[in-house]
Amino acid sequence: MPTTSIHVFGGARGIGRWFVEQVFRPTGLPVTVYDIDLPADPPAAPNVTTRQIRYREGRITGVSTFMPNAAIILAVPISALRSTCAALFPLLPDGCLVADMSSVKVEPHAIMAEYAGGRLAVLGMHPLFGPLVASPIGQIVVLTGFAPEDARHAWMADTLKERGCLVQHLPPELHDEYMLYVQVLTHFLLLTFARVLVQNRHSMAALLSVRTPPFMFLSAFAGRLLGSNALTYANIQRLRGAEQLRAAVLHAAQDLHQRLGPERDLATAVGAIQELGEPFSGTEIAECFAISSKAIGSVQQIEQRLFKLAATGEVCGLQRVDTNRVYIGVVRVVAADRVLFEERTRQMPDGRYALYSNAQTRQNYARMGIAFGRLKQFELLKRNLRILPEEELQAWITANVLLVQRDINVPAAGLLAPAFYERYLPKLVPDVIALRFVEFYQPDAGTGRATLTVTHRPEVATDEIIARVAALVRECVREA
Repeated sequence: MPTTSIHVFGGARGIGRWFVEQVFRPTGLPVTVYDIDLPADPPAAPNVTTRQIRYREGRITGVSTFMPNAAIILAVPISALRSTCAALFPLLPDGCLVADMSSVKVEPHAIMAEYAGGRLAVLGMHPLFGPLVASPIGQIVVLTGFAPEDARHAWMADTLKERGCLVQHLPPELHDEYMLYVQVLTHFLLLTFARVLVQNRHSMAALLSVRTPPFMFLSAFAGRLLGSNALTYANIQRLRGAEQLRAAVLHAAQDLHQRLGPERDLATAVGAIQELGEPFSGTEIAECFAISSKAIGSVQQIEQRLFKLAATGEVCGLQRVDTNRVYIGVVRVVAADRVLFEERTRQMPDGRYALYSNAQTRQNYARMGIAFGRLKQFELLKRNLRILPEEELQAWITANVLLVQRDINVPAAGLLAPAFYERYLPKLVPDVIALRFVEFYQPDAGTGRATLTVTHRPEVATDEIIARVAALVRECVREA
């Protein structure tokens, strides 16, 4: 029997919400999101329902009736997993799939198996990324306790793969051992990096103005960690074996500290660094170089694009990643850590924007009684910026910019129907957004005339639009 519905506990925020929106909603199956505290903007889609739940005296209230073969996803903190299973599992029909999303797997498997009592299909699922990633494509998800012959397990693996996830299968014990290094070690080093900066009272902004690529990426990932859910990272640092691994980090740091110190000769320091690379193969080192070069190259592309924008004065769109605010205008100066930006928009009372992209726009808006005055310039931090791709910039302009609307008069013939002007002509004149047929009149002697209301992009002269439309009308009249 195929999976009938999906229920995500803890799906209103964080990684649970990410899976609702990026993985489960696109299946088309009915998805129900449960959480004890719903945000103002819960996940929304025709096949997604949100319900607020409560836990009282070991019982759960607010849940819907579960159909057989439902998929139950537990995106709850590991500290709440036992109480959730104790309250929820008695309500589930036999045969349901239950998957947890904890960052460890041995303990959750044992808890779920205890309360499932053999009635439910239990599966461990660990996404090795956070809810800030933009797409599931290329993201790794580890499944533990996977039984390929179980259709419910296979459904989960296939669903993840269809959305572009890379699925890995591990025993719970091996997963937890690997995570000590992949998560505990990595996060501890990033936290230590941040703590050193804080203790020495250095300004991150000042240091980033003289950054090297390694410092930039360490700062970026440390900041990403600090800006995320501290409870998640605190739980990871409390995993079984984490304390021993942190002790190993301190021992390794002390050993390197002594071997790199000034009391040792330079050869000892060089040897201490070189011997660390000996266990790695040449291929592994080459792969690391390739990955780091690609990361540095992606940042360099942004620098190159900003340099070109400043050199050409091309109108562009910059988005602040921390607030999602979009600025449309011109980059004037590019510095080490910021850009001087000249904003070219003026907001209108109806919420749309007048956009000064060239001299023609200023003339068109002036005819509409809109003046720009002195253009505003201000600085934006580069590390907070995203450059809108051309397609996205044009979409923003189409959706937000105040267009020019004028009545025009062109030579015409009575045999051309209003639909010709309104449906056909806008497709042939790219800068025309819309045309509305007003009237046709035929003088006693002379060529017929059509009055049209044209809506066009502000950077194009209305006279140019009239000439294009008139030429097309004449051509169509001749062909008719």
